[in-house]
Amino acid sequence: LYFKDKDALFRELVTTSLAPVFDRLQFDVPVEVPTRTLLNDFADIFLRDIYATPRINILRMVIAEGRHFPDHVDFYYREVVERGV
Repeated sequence: LYFKDKDALFRELVTTSLAPVFDRLQFDVPVEVPTRTLLNDFADIFLRDIYATPRINILRMVIAEGRHFPDHVDFYYREVVERGV
């Protein structure tokens, strides 16, 4: 009732559930911070804020159904993966 179609629902889920988590990762990193520390912090955020929550189901859906919905994969990549990288 609230969305035009399933595509709109998927985009809203990604935009409101996952993208904000990765927005928190975007900050200026001091040069002296070791890469290992940054990767550990990233892994901690992923495990705490995505893997240990229902948000992981969005990632599972992208992996399981991605070949059927390449536009969803592209959107997910732009909104989540690129931000994480």
